[in-house]
Amino acid sequence: MQLPDRPAPIPPETPRTGEETVERLIFASVVAQRQGIYATMETIRDAALRHNPSVGIHSTLIYQSGWFIHWAEGPRVAVRALADRLATDRRHRAPLVVHYSLGPRNLTSPWSMALGSSSEGAAEMGRRVMHLRACMAEGLQFRPTSVIRRLTMPMRLPQALRLPDPEKFHRVGLVAATGASAYDLVGWLSSYFKAERYSLRVAGERGLDTASDYVDFLRQELPCRVLAVSRVDLRHGMRRAFLPEWRFIALLFSGSINKDAELVDLIDFSLRGLPSAPQLMAFAPDEAALERVASHAAAKGLRFAVAEPWRERDHAALWARIDRELGEAGVPDSSGWYESRPDPTAP
Repeated sequence: MQLPDRPAPIPPETPRTGEETVERLIFASVVAQRQGIYATMETIRDAALRHNPSVGIHSTLIYQSGWFIHWAEGPRVAVRALADRLATDRRHRAPLVVHYSLGPRNLTSPWSMALGSSSEGAAEMGRRVMHLRACMAEGLQFRPTSVIRRLTMPMRLPQALRLPDPEKFHRVGLVAATGASAYDLVGWLSSYFKAERYSLRVAGERGLDTASDYVDFLRQELPCRVLAVSRVDLRHGMRRAFLPEWRFIALLFSGSINKDAELVDLIDFSLRGLPSAPQLMAFAPDEAALERVASHAAAKGLRFAVAEPWRERDHAALWARIDRELGEAGVPDSSGWYESRPDPTAP
């Protein structure tokens, strides 16, 4: 696996004062043996957890459609040593670099991994890999989070793909204090908009296995993605890397004092130290529950852009309120791509 002599710097992502600058590598490779793939990934996880912390590497491994996507961040020597070692690993073949840059860390933990449930074939995934390779050859790169999303969770709506920037779409996260109400809303949206529902199985350093579901649809001529994640998911390094790009997180509280407080604590943990954060919406069974969670959030420096009562399973009303907030927020920001062409004056 051949790496450029120097990673591309990213001017829009200049590290903040005191923030660590690392090399960031993403490569895609064809899996040699698809049977027992999750057991294979667990074996890789065990080896990574023995090695990564001591050398400052944070990494994520994703399997989808017969491909591995490996995302690693860390010191230059450690990243290059990892690339050399993985290039000879017989569990995959033909590793292709799709991103290599210099900038702040995105991954906040030594390890996370995910297993995509896409029904597409390896050839379709391969086309996306080669498109990113072609972009790199032309001096264009995308942000690490955008690369991962384009490969493993691409926006597939035909109308979105015809837009000048297919990454410019609303992103709304859903998390429930108890039960499956967040996933139920994604199911309702899938049925209401006649849109396909997708799933991604995620795991952390030790256990923390969970699944996130999402649905894409058009909202007033612009794409919208709504993702349901579990409470455990908020602890994953990979999930936290994407949170700065979400527009809103809707928190579905239960009325249970302990469970609702636990969700506020998890949100506080997941957003801590990130360069930017989504706006928070709070929905609860009654005003008393809303007052409790608002007070607990305020003590942690969090505030809710929306705080309203909501009856569980009233999906139409919940979506109408979220939709109204999206309308007031205006056109979504893009995750952005940046141009990275060699500097002819550089030594």
